[in-house]
Amino acid sequence: MLTAGFAQLDITPPAGGNMPGYFVARVAGEQVNSRLTVTAAAFSAGEETVILVSADVLAFTAESVENMRARIAQKTGVAPSHVLIAATHTHTGPAMDVPVYLCPPDEKTAAHTAACVEQAAAEAFFARRPAKLGVTHFEEDRFSFNRDIVMRDGSVKMNPSRAKCLYDMVKWAGKVDYSVDVMRVEDETGRVAAFLVNYANHPDCHRKDNRKYSADYIGFLRRALQAEYGEDVKVLFFNGTCGDVNCIDYMHGKSDWYYLDNGAPQIIGAELAKDIIARSDAFVMQEQEPVIAVRDERFTTSRRRVGQAEREWAAEVLKDPDAYPLSDQAFAAEYAAPDDAPDTVEMEVQLVRLGPWSIVALPSEIFTEIGLVIKAASPYPRTLVFALANGVHGYIAPRYRAEKPCYELRLSRYTYTGPETAEKLIETSERLLQEQFFGEY
Repeated sequence: MLTAGFAQLDITPPAGGNMPGYFVARVAGEQVNSRLTVTAAAFSAGEETVILVSADVLAFTAESVENMRARIAQKTGVAPSHVLIAATHTHTGPAMDVPVYLCPPDEKTAAHTAACVEQAAAEAFFARRPAKLGVTHFEEDRFSFNRDIVMRDGSVKMNPSRAKCLYDMVKWAGKVDYSVDVMRVEDETGRVAAFLVNYANHPDCHRKDNRKYSADYIGFLRRALQAEYGEDVKVLFFNGTCGDVNCIDYMHGKSDWYYLDNGAPQIIGAELAKDIIARSDAFVMQEQEPVIAVRDERFTTSRRRVGQAEREWAAEVLKDPDAYPLSDQAFAAEYAAPDDAPDTVEMEVQLVRLGPWSIVALPSEIFTEIGLVIKAASPYPRTLVFALANGVHGYIAPRYRAEKPCYELRLSRYTYTGPETAEKLIETSERLLQEQFFGEY
């Protein structure tokens, strides 16, 4: 018998905290666009239990995830490897313990958020009751666009100005995954208890001058689904591989109708909710006891180092920083700092089988193409990829993209893994999927 439990906690900090996500200093004001939450789900079938947590923050460090998992295991008895902790990646959340360019870390907020993650996970675990789940899948292509553009001179620019660069734009540098996968969980009476949503789009839809805490479009999606199904319905959002995707069409301006009036978060969230509500009869409900299984594997990849050329460039920038863009100032400060990090990085790939879903959970901001390759190679009918799960190591891109790097691939304290990392993520993910599939049949 399947049992499921859910919990949600508000983690919206008081005004005055730093907000990471851009190369500008932002301090949150008194008003809030949408509340920030931690939402947890616990599923059990047979002897297996898995706990999934979704938090409205930019990212978690891998170290903080390990600590949260250990404490959740102490409270619930669920193995740390069976706990998945993901950040929704909102760019209008609080500073955490992740070093993000010009935004200093906030250890106090990070500790409070971690405590809420642990509490929500435990509450969901002890709230488990008999449940039934169903899933649906559809494509939504109105709101996501590759943000990296190949220019006429062969370079790649992220978010190029249409006004300045229109005639120099040649093509998008990468792909977009329009998939939206939704799981609906019902209790014994048939009442909707929760939704799990997987969709790939950067939650940086507010303007850069926004000073209000917000879960971005995810908060408005949550609000709309709760308005339809009940305020106590829990909505867990898991971002897909959106490292090179956002809500602005720089090539053709197809996003102008919702972005230029600063209504993007509300419109995208509401429209995604409409998509889900319109498919209320399309959910395929599972009649048999669903499979729950977890595999977890670690591998080591290289760390890029600051080179002599980068240190010399940083020295020139720091002689007169005001003559350079804020982004250059941020990178220069990092290149000039002592580089005493280890030479290697441990990465994690987690595979969660949850009913008809096969979920590959990857740390970091993953370029879309990597997720599409993993999905295409999977032997399962429906494979999802959750990015920003169980930690972050910056951006991860296919090796060939490093030949024409743009903003995402610049070396920093945030992005530092070697060019082979994407291949190792793909290889490990594909092998775990194959082993799990053929072990079941």
